[in-house]
Formats: sequence, C-alpha cells, structure tokens
Amino acid sequence: MIGKLRRQFIFSATAALLVVLVTLIGIINGAMASVVNIGLNESLARIEGQQPTKHSLLSSKILPVVSPDARNYYTVTLDSAYTVGDWDSHSVNTPSSDDIQAMVAAFQMRNPQMATGQTIHLRVGSTRYAAQLSASGTGYQLTVLDYTEEFSWQIRLLWLSMGIGVLSLLVFLAVISLLSRRAIEPTVRTMENQKRFITNASHELKTPVAIISADAEVLEAVNGENEWTESIFNQSRRLNELISALVQLTKASEDERFALRDVDCSSIAKEAADSYRPVIERRGKHLLDDIEPDIHAQAEPKALLEVVNILLDNASKYCDDDGVVTIGLHRQGRRVQLVVANDYAAGEHVDYTRFFERFYRADESHNSSKEGFGIGLAMARELTRRMHGDISASWEQGRIEFIVTVR
Repeated sequence: MIGKLRRQFIFSATAALLVVLVTLIGIINGAMASVVNIGLNESLARIEGQQPTKHSLLSSKILPVVSPDARNYYTVTLDSAYTVGDWDSHSVNTPSSDDIQAMVAAFQMRNPQMATGQTIHLRVGSTRYAAQLSASGTGYQLTVLDYTEEFSWQIRLLWLSMGIGVLSLLVFLAVISLLSRRAIEPTVRTMENQKRFITNASHELKTPVAIISADAEVLEAVNGENEWTESIFNQSRRLNELISALVQLTKASEDERFALRDVDCSSIAKEAADSYRPVIERRGKHLLDDIEPDIHAQAEPKALLEVVNILLDNASKYCDDDGVVTIGLHRQGRRVQLVVANDYAAGEHVDYTRFFERFYRADESHNSSKEGFGIGLAMARELTRRMHGDISASWEQGRIEFIVTVR
C-alpha cells in the first residue's frame, strides 16, 4: 500500500510540475517569437518607407541583438508578370542572380496568389527570410529580410529553456522521492488504523453475537419457537453476514496484486449463471445468458467468480418483479467484456457514479426491504482493479447494466 501511495503522490506532483514547466516554456518562447515578428514587420515597413526611423520598445530595447538596424535585406524589382528585373543588396554578402531567383521562387511557392502586404517566411538552403510584396509603379517590389541570426537565437532559447526545464524536473523528482514517504505518512497511518479497527471490531463482535444466538436457542427450547426468537436469529445472522462482508472488503482492498493467469471466463460465467438461476426464478424473475464459449483472459479465477456472483446477486435483488436478468460474455478486441443487466424501471434518476462506494445504497434511508449492506459492489470494484480490469454501471431504457472488462 505504501509503495502504491508513494508512486501516486510522485506521479501527481511530477505531472503538475511538468504542466507548469511546459506552460512557462511555451509562454517564454511564444513571447520571444512575437518580439522577433514585431521586429521583422517594423523592419519591412522601414525599408519600404512606411516607418522611416521609429522602432518599438520591444524590437529596439528589449531585444537589441535583433534590432532592425542590424538586419541584412534585399529589394527586388518585379514586372507585372513577376519576372525579376533589378535588385539592390544591403548586405555584407552580395547575392548572385541564382540566389535572387531562388528567393523569388520560394516566395511564389509560399504565396501563390502573390498577395501584397503580407509577411511571408521563407527558407532558402540554411538561410531564413521574411519577405513582403508591395506595388511599385507598373510592377512590384519584393523586400526580403534575412533573419537567420534571430531564428538561431530563438532555437537556442528553446533548447536552453527545455534543458533548464528537464534539469528542474529531475531535481524536483529526486527531492519529491525523498520526501514522499513523509508526505503520505498521515494517509498511511489513517488507512492502517481503519484496517486495524475493522479487523479488531469484527473479532470482538463475533463473541457477543454467538452468545446472543446461543441464548436465543435456549429461550426457544424453553418457551418454544415464537416471533421474538425468530427475530433474534434473523438479526444475529444478518450481523454475522455484515462482519464477514467487512472482513472480505478489507482483504479485497489490500494492495497485493493477484497472480494473474489464463482463465476460462466462459466456464466461470456459466457456472455462476447456473448456480443463480434457481435463486432468481424463486424470486419470480427470469435469467437469460449469452455467454460465448471458450473465451479466455488474464485473471484470478476465484476473484472473477466472486465478481460474477456479486453482480448476479445484486441483479436478482433489484430486478423488477417478473423482470429479466441477463448475463453476457463477449470478446471486444483484445479485452473480454462481462455484462450483467436487469430490469429496473425506477433507476432513471439514480446517481450511478456512487454505486461502487462502500455502504452506498440507492435507498439512502437504508430501510429498503432488499437485503444487503452496500458492500458487494465496492468489493467487486476492488477485485476487478486488482485484476487490472474496469467496472462501470449505467441505466438506459428501463434496464441497469454493469460492465466488467478484463484483458
């Protein structure tokens, strides 16, 4: 139990930190990309004469290394057919005619409509460009801005922030692993106390219950059978069943995983259905089975049989009078699905998310004529989880359905 709680605590804390780190990395790098884009747009506007000298605080002060004044750019004159006419270079390296043609071709590929006023990002070889087309006389002017250095700076920032994030995550994981035992100690202590209380209380209750039953037998032998001794016997039997159910639920909740093995689920489901058929019929109800033969899964046979028995017993108790209980077993892909359903007309507004809580009953007054303590379904959930399976409940068109899936 301690190992499971520690793993859950470490996983939850690490997942929360991971979300925070990813969010921060995204915000930092997204903000930096926005700053670079603002600088690119300002530089293109300056080159085209729309913004001669002004630069925003973001581009010129916050990020001086990518200041518009430091960028290399090219202006290319195009005729009405978008054919290269002349170009002007404001760069240390003078481009060749092929370089210019490659820039124009890349621009046309990214902007096939040749729309003006849009900033288009290009990549020619290992160089990154931001380009914008504007009308000029009878033709066009293509302004191409080299921002390879700024892009490299963004990539370095991304890797740096990811590296810091991973390092922080590893340090946090090491610290939280060392402190996890202390963090879960109160929870473990509470669970151990609860388990000890149930075990001790069950043991202590057995003796007075046995004495009450023995005294009732003596009274019955002396005074004969009457409604009072019958009531004592019934309540003693009910209390014994509750004690046994509590002990079984405590054992089912232990964190020991079952040694799973290949199990013939079809034979187990068929055995349980045949056993409960007379019980269901005596209660004035009907049982139908749809169990596919030779279906196998990785499970624990006794636990699986107990789950099926619990579901059939629950269905037989809560099925409407003259209603139908069904049990089905089918393979769904790589998983095996067991379905137990019964007629339950009054189940439309029942909260099925609480059905597997300990001691929960739909009749919250606990004065229902139905037998039971609200423990069976909780035990079925614990047993199913220990077999790495899932269990759920739902209601539709007058029928309640329990679905168990195992691998």
